[in-house]
Amino acid sequence: MRKVFCWWLVALLYWSIAVQLLKSASPVFMDGGGPMPSFYWGRAPLPDLAEYYSHRSYFDMLYSLPYAVAGLVMTIIGCSITPLVVRRLRHPWSGTAMGTAVGATAASFALLSLAALASDVGSLMGAWSAPRFYLSRDVDLYRVVAMTKILVPTSLLSGAVAAWGRWAVGANRVFPG
Repeated sequence: MRKVFCWWLVALLYWSIAVQLLKSASPVFMDGGGPMPSFYWGRAPLPDLAEYYSHRSYFDMLYSLPYAVAGLVMTIIGCSITPLVVRRLRHPWSGTAMGTAVGATAASFALLSLAALASDVGSLMGAWSAPRFYLSRDVDLYRVVAMTKILVPTSLLSGAVAAWGRWAVGANRVFPG
């Protein structure tokens, strides 16, 4: 029971870090006309300042939903799919905690990049309206920095989670018995 609780706690921490990274990389901008979300699926409601401040909690919750969903997808990839991929590879470098961390970081980066690419393809095909990362018409420094601020820390965190899991759970250090 303690293992399950600890892994849920790690997943919750991973999710909250992913959401904060998404919010810092692609924030809701405020200008003189009201809020402008830069990370939103579909048509984002754009109220004026008076309407925004009179219903601020509603709009903040509405603007936070895409971050929460994307953070959940990143958590599923980083905390469950990546360890499965690394475990299935069974390379000689995966025999140590450091090798597991490096493999999980690389696998997580590749899988998160594929998820962003899948989001771009779905947006191009008209399945949903979302910001594009890789398949944008104009690739500017802002998009590159935003993707780097999201992918690199979450990939490193996924490597750390995989290494910790191998070290702690595999050796029965944290969860005796």
